Amino acid sequence: MISVFSTVQTMEQYRVRILNGTYAVEDDAVRIDLFGRTKSGRSITLRHRGFFPYFYIVSPDSYVEEELGNDSEVVRQSLKMLYVENIKKDCLKVEIKRPFSVPSYRSRYKRYKILAADIPFIQRFYYDMNLGSAVNVVGKKVENESVVLDYTTDEVLNVEKIEAGSSFRTNLKTLSFDLENSIKTHRILCLCCAIREEGEEIRYVVLEGSEIEIITEFIDLVIREDPDILTGYNIENYDIPYIIRRMRENGMGDTLNLGRNRSAMSPDKYGGWGCKGRVVIDAWKQVKKEKRPKRETLAYVSMNFLGIQKLDVDSSKMDQEWARDPEKVIRYCKRDAELPILLLEKLGIVQKNIDLAQVSRLPLNDVINGRTSTLIDSILIRESDRKNIGVPLTIHSDNKESVTGGYVHKMSPGLFHWLCVLDFKSMYPSIIIANNICFTTRSPQGKTVAPNGARFFSRERKEGILPGILQKLMKDRELAKNKSYNAGSEDERDYYEGFQNAIKILMNAFYGVFASNFYRFTDKSIGGAITSFARSNITMIINELEKERIKVLYSDTDSIFVQSPFNALDTTEAFGRDLAKRYSKEGAVLEFEKILETFFAHGAKKRYVGKVIWPVDGLLVRGYEIRRSDSFDLLTETLEKVFSIILTPNEEEIAVKALGLIKEVISKTRQGDIDPEKLIISKTVQKRSHYKNPERMANVQAMEKLLAMNHEFTPGMKVSYIVTNGKITPQEVEPVTDEENITITPDWDYYTERLARALARITEVFGYDKKYLMDSIYQKSIDMWANVGDPPQSINPNVETSTHNSKPEKKDPLMKKKSTLLDFM
Repeated sequence: MISVFSTVQTMEQYRVRILNGTYAVEDDAVRIDLFGRTKSGRSITLRHRGFFPYFYIVSPDSYVEEELGNDSEVVRQSLKMLYVENIKKDCLKVEIKRPFSVPSYRSRYKRYKILAADIPFIQRFYYDMNLGSAVNVVGKKVENESVVLDYTTDEVLNVEKIEAGSSFRTNLKTLSFDLENSIKTHRILCLCCAIREEGEEIRYVVLEGSEIEIITEFIDLVIREDPDILTGYNIENYDIPYIIRRMRENGMGDTLNLGRNRSAMSPDKYGGWGCKGRVVIDAWKQVKKEKRPKRETLAYVSMNFLGIQKLDVDSSKMDQEWARDPEKVIRYCKRDAELPILLLEKLGIVQKNIDLAQVSRLPLNDVINGRTSTLIDSILIRESDRKNIGVPLTIHSDNKESVTGGYVHKMSPGLFHWLCVLDFKSMYPSIIIANNICFTTRSPQGKTVAPNGARFFSRERKEGILPGILQKLMKDRELAKNKSYNAGSEDERDYYEGFQNAIKILMNAFYGVFASNFYRFTDKSIGGAITSFARSNITMIINELEKERIKVLYSDTDSIFVQSPFNALDTTEAFGRDLAKRYSKEGAVLEFEKILETFFAHGAKKRYVGKVIWPVDGLLVRGYEIRRSDSFDLLTETLEKVFSIILTPNEEEIAVKALGLIKEVISKTRQGDIDPEKLIISKTVQKRSHYKNPERMANVQAMEKLLAMNHEFTPGMKVSYIVTNGKITPQEVEPVTDEENITITPDWDYYTERLARALARITEVFGYDKKYLMDSIYQKSIDMWANVGDPPQSINPNVETSTHNSKPEKKDPLMKKKSTLLDFM
């Protein structure tokens, strides 16, 4: 492609990071406005004319063409041959003047098959112009003052040429805000803003006075500062709608005009808020998505992720706090405005989404506030257009039949040593590529037959667009990885690492949309074909290993846990590398991921814990409450300590020590000798109407009590509480807030029982159930001690180690102490 810069010399030239866009109808035509920031740091509006919305009618008759030819709304129509369900058909492309008229045409001609009639107009423009997150643009500056004043940006440009550009470091400007309001009168007491520009310290602006003054000054501040990002903590559910509500109460209307084209903010279809030219990022949503914290209050997450404590102001008694010390409340408000910026920076939210926007070739806002299907659409629709494949409308299927998932190998309970964990590299994308799986290749005449019966053309007969896309993404990821390894600076390394991770996220998203009920290219047989190939690959490897009398302890979807015939790191590492090499093939590349020195399995699916010693030390936990966000700290801490004991190699009397610790914790809990702070439970709460029997839900009860105490709460947030009576239904709970010390008396029996139930998932492997833990009555239900002896003979006495030589391992101390353990009981 010849760069636009070589053909236009008298125009202004810019490299721009696009944030989002909108459109307007003027002079019987559509004008597209794209908003962004230039590489030099100037905010800019790009005005583009000449592109019209369109859709296709499949196999229309002459009457349709004649009727549309007499329609004043129609700009032009043209015939084009497109593949529709893999059959070439005549399709009528209909271009019209106004994007918002497309649904009426779709309805008018519903007797025909309609294509591409539900693609958002700005995205349609992006696909057809083949643009990316960053663009190169040439145009003339707008000099007309009345037009310039319609926008808040530094520059306004009438676009002559626009094309995709290479990515660049973008210095985006962020404005975070927070308000404090009266509980009694509801008026806004103050509103504080924190402003961050790249490389500069945070600046603060405090707005006080009457509500009209505060709101007016806030709007003026946003227009004057012209930030790219508007953020705050829970602003989409609280601060933004609260400001609009107070505007209405004060006779100011209900339009919060913060857009770069001076338009009003508006709710989007995903429950957030849109702002033309700016990206609204709710820090609460991002922290919840990235970290899944046990508690979601700003005080909790800022302390846990930033080490910063909020100021001591009780928001439920804001009127008294304001009357007593307004300056303290303002400092509190400033801190609450500052923390979201620090959280976004700490978690790398903006840069992570810029990387994903660059890979998916979309404006930043479409990635941060869109859905996975939006990212996939950007890649698939462009490729479909290039290959003349008709793009169907989004499907909303009522078919609840789920795709059969990955294979899960039954796990034996017990304590094991020296395991190699191997994972299939990009398993689903690799299977799609190797077997040419695509909606464009699925056919009853296909020679490639998936284990679920779906048939696909071979690559020689017809190459699918999905395998082609994934193959290119894989190459791009490997290239980014190599550049990351060979980077000359930390910044360069971070850039390529972020880029390759964004590609990985996008690649792994493809399977999900094909297995869903709501995507335009949904095909459950394709999703089923992918998982059936995966199950076939993994069971083949397991069968071959077991024929060689090598024990596979566990397998789940794309990973295999294989017991090494050795009891040393170097020989086990060599064994793992050999397995990966032997069983890697096209469509199923097996990677040697880690070595577990010790591994404890409960026997239930997806419930285990292992001590990782290669390539780095760590703890691998699945299925236990240690990883659940709705657990309580006492249980989590006890599990961590018990696992530390059990997984310690060569530790004498590990079962005795673990059981002693468990019984001590349970005894202290029963006696009430535990800090109630360690018993807090946190669960997400939706609207009351979301639940069939909300009156029976402990989390709903806690939420309603919080609201009665004048605390703000938003559906979708977590509520924290302590159970005070678990013996009745519904159980009684009391909410916990960040502002006050806990004076709640827990139901000690409830917590004792829950501890015993969770910890018994460890001890019952050795024959000691929940009742024993609760009552000290020995109830031996099953003796699993045979599985904790000398590996590998204790796992499979018939395993031979003919391929490697190793010295016999000494008897496991747990096996030697069996009689001691029974005496202890």
